[in-house]
Amino acid sequence: MAEEGAGKIANAAGAGGPASPMKKGIPGADLVTDPKKRKKTLWACLACMGCCAVPFIIGLVLGIAVITSLCQKYDTYKRWAWLKEPIKIAASAAAGVAGTVVGGPVGGGAAAVSTYAALTVADVKLLKDNETFFKKTCKGSSSGISAVNYVAGNGSSGTIAVNDSGRVKPEDLRAYLEKRISGSKLNGYMPSDGARYGVDGSAASWAQFMTRLVGVESGYNTNDVSEPWAFEGGSRGLFQLSFNDALGYGLNGGKPFSAEQLADPVQNADIAVTIMERLVLGSGRIRQGGGRDYWGPIRDGRI
Repeated sequence: MAEEGAGKIANAAGAGGPASPMKKGIPGADLVTDPKKRKKTLWACLACMGCCAVPFIIGLVLGIAVITSLCQKYDTYKRWAWLKEPIKIAASAAAGVAGTVVGGPVGGGAAAVSTYAALTVADVKLLKDNETFFKKTCKGSSSGISAVNYVAGNGSSGTIAVNDSGRVKPEDLRAYLEKRISGSKLNGYMPSDGARYGVDGSAASWAQFMTRLVGVESGYNTNDVSEPWAFEGGSRGLFQLSFNDALGYGLNGGKPFSAEQLADPVQNADIAVTIMERLVLGSGRIRQGGGRDYWGPIRDGRI
């Protein structure tokens, strides 16, 4: 009997071997045996995946755009959050009411208020209520830079005191700039559009003008960092200088400036005077040299 059974199995194998499991009626069997159906199914799966991926990609791009916009707003908010009543000032400026920044006209005056007023009251509330989130999310902006009380550098024109929040007093900065400019080629130079900016060629008028510029650029914050998306390391310090300005203007021994150098008020001011001197004397004008070629507030009329 055992031999007979073995013979039957052998005969079955010889007749075609064990029956294939891919018989009609088994789900998916034809995908293995039919190349056309397999190809068609593959394309259907890819199309389905594409339909799912497109909304995800669109959502991701829109999300990045929204976060980038909010980070830019947060950067502006952090610059002016030191105002005593930022929401009130933003509201009055948005309504067209003239305002004055803490510290008087040298602090930026109506121009600085206008800069802050680019944020709506709702923006300010959103940014303030969710500050922890924006600090973590907006890397490289002002929010990510801790307020360090840097010791002022030893400039030939003296020092500039920095408070615990990293800010300098406008009058201290103006006094330093006047001494620094008195030994530069700006002293006695009257650009063709100087009257427009209150510059009569004297060191005092140049110092007053450049102090106003700092009010709009950084709000007198030595730790201010903005535009990380535009420059390597962003624009930094009082005059919003960049690391690679050292390369562009042949300064610092041809090596990029460090974050510590640009956060130091004396070094930042000294560099700014050198850049202003080269640009203005090269063009004969403040707007063309210092504005179009470097400082945005001059170019777009915020100062």
